Amino acid sequence: MPNEPDIVQKLSLDFNVINNLDLNFGSNNDLNVDFGNVYVVGGDCKVLYATTATWNSKPQLISLKGYIYIYSDYRQNENQQNIASMKIGDGTSYLIDMPFTDELLYNHVANNVIHITAEERNFWNNKIRCYIDPLNEQNLIFTTN
Repeated sequence: MPNEPDIVQKLSLDFNVINNLDLNFGSNNDLNVDFGNVYVVGGDCKVLYATTATWNSKPQLISLKGYIYIYSDYRQNENQQNIASMKIGDGTSYLIDMPFTDELLYNHVANNVIHITAEERNFWNNKIRCYIDPLNEQNLIFTTN
């Protein structure tokens, strides 16, 4: 395939967990693969799960179209627990250069400006007003004026 310039040998394997996979082929050149831990979820599934260091160790890796690449330790929360993130392959881009899909979604949801107009925000922020009655400080006045 034109998007896979570094392919020396293609493999068809069935496995659940790989730890330091070393492969040698009976050809002129030996191929030594050390890709850390990669988990393939399901039989013919297209979800690949590995650490950030594992994915980043292959900067020339072209993402496969429709594959989901899970980065198991993309960031950590305040308790130093790993939080995963994902990229979805397009078949043409280097995986390392692709955006994190869920990061785009998170940024969109967290954006408190784009979901309503300035006029709507102004209207909602000014629907009701409260103040202490200047004639009797025991009274709190609620008004829409």
